[in-house]
Amino acid sequence: MRVLLIHAESFTTKTVEKALEEAEEIPGEHSIGFENALVVFITVEEGDSRNLVELARDFVKDLKDLTIKLKPAAIVLYPYAHLSRNLAKPYEALEVLKTLEKVLREEIKEIPTYRAPFGWYKRFSINCYGHPLSELSREYKAEERIKTAELNECFTYSRTSGTQKLVPDSKHVKTMKWVLSKHRCLDVATTRWRPSERINELLSKFGFKLVEDTGLRLYRMGPAIVIEDKLLELSESVISELRESHNLQGEKIITQGYSEDVERSEEFLCFTTTKDTKHCVSSEATSNHVKVLLESEILKERSNYYLYEVVSVLKETKPSDFRNYLTCLRKPQLTALLSSKKETLNLLKDLLSHVLKKLEKIELLNHLTPVLVVSQEVFEEGLQNTINEILSKFYEELLIVKKDKSLWELTVELYYVDSTETPTLLTKTSLQAQNHITTTPTHEHAITLSSELLGPLEVLAYALIDKAYKAELAGKTPYIPAFLAPTQVRIIPVSKDHVGYAEFVASRLRDSGISVDVDHREVGLGRKIRDAGINWIPYVVVVGDREKESETVNVRIRSTGLQKSMKINEFIEFLKTSI
Repeated sequence: MRVLLIHAESFTTKTVEKALEEAEEIPGEHSIGFENALVVFITVEEGDSRNLVELARDFVKDLKDLTIKLKPAAIVLYPYAHLSRNLAKPYEALEVLKTLEKVLREEIKEIPTYRAPFGWYKRFSINCYGHPLSELSREYKAEERIKTAELNECFTYSRTSGTQKLVPDSKHVKTMKWVLSKHRCLDVATTRWRPSERINELLSKFGFKLVEDTGLRLYRMGPAIVIEDKLLELSESVISELRESHNLQGEKIITQGYSEDVERSEEFLCFTTTKDTKHCVSSEATSNHVKVLLESEILKERSNYYLYEVVSVLKETKPSDFRNYLTCLRKPQLTALLSSKKETLNLLKDLLSHVLKKLEKIELLNHLTPVLVVSQEVFEEGLQNTINEILSKFYEELLIVKKDKSLWELTVELYYVDSTETPTLLTKTSLQAQNHITTTPTHEHAITLSSELLGPLEVLAYALIDKAYKAELAGKTPYIPAFLAPTQVRIIPVSKDHVGYAEFVASRLRDSGISVDVDHREVGLGRKIRDAGINWIPYVVVVGDREKESETVNVRIRSTGLQKSMKINEFIEFLKTSI
């Protein structure tokens, strides 16, 4: 962000006409004029919204110091796109300007703050005082750099060109900047992440609420609970499919306490299996989830075994992306112990295929970037090529990170790239050769598979809402997949004479397992249709005389914008296929 500060003896400005389609809406003509004003010309640059907390802090600190010295009667924030060529997108620039205005008003209450409208051509007149502090410029950047003596070897893999060394000007460097930093691929700068106001609005629409205190928590209510339950069922369906194809034996466990991400020196992690057998291990073991599994008595005399749980994770925050900024995650966790590398690798291949197909079902697949992290030993064995074959069925290109570790380890990470072009880790699955001394000798050298399946529920929900926001930014109709929607079909009778037929159609849909409601309100048809759109109802059915006589329905499909007439049975079959 670049800033030009002018201490003006007088300043006036007046809007002329819109300069951008995304211009801020204002009620009529906008004009302001002041004497003794500190005028702040601001150019918001690309990525500033991810730096917003730190940028706002430094910006306000500078203005506080200046106002003490200059004693202006007013502060004017003036959007000015001529201090840099690296301009932010309009929605990002407006978000930054609004935040700076809000923070200034909170922090400098004794001096009024005004902001000129964004996205408008404006005429202005300014008369500068001419003293030493009357003309100043500032540049604000809040970047963090990795501190490492040695970088890992990193590659890209594609169907056409195979494996090649990652170069600094690769297209991945821009979108995967902080991921490359985390994995020590490149010594690159990372920036701070912050959710936009619009994302907050859209999350709230479905009962999710972002609450900031020391970090960020995602609370859910009403429809959010329904969505999360369906996402959890989707993750659990992967286990059912694997259990059948790989003859896995195992337990679903109910965890009490904290996960491995929290240090508790005097607590215990306890879990109860579906056979009502309770097991507890000291919190010292919770630093490694596999140790909990290995030290439990239920593993005796079993060669292949899995445990599945939904674990609540409390953790420190890092404002680099949505997942890291959250202080609490609720995630499905599959942990399996197998007796051979070959068997575990086959399980990993099948698990990845199932997970990617589920992500395709909820329409996230094309918004993800895969990263394969392997140890030196795994790379030398060439085992990453087997995983490349699976991933290349879904992706044209992926990143590979080779870490110089003696441990036998292979991890597949899937990152969702959000509307701010920031990658956030959606889910990861790992293989690791263990060498623990345990009470179960048959597992001293077990191969462990650990997977978050489709990922933490909060991150999945965010990705789905943010993907819809991307569509909105592109001028398309935003939506979430129909099978996740709390209400999948809304039936709107044209008049009260058609309510009976509407209820008849609704009962047929409910009998087929479809979530449906009927809009009985005594308001106009247009109002009902608009409200269904505001609520993002996937399928809106309008029934009147024609539909009642022909036993059909008139269906509006939100995701495609199409409208068509169908027989009731035909519509039910269509919904079963789609949902």
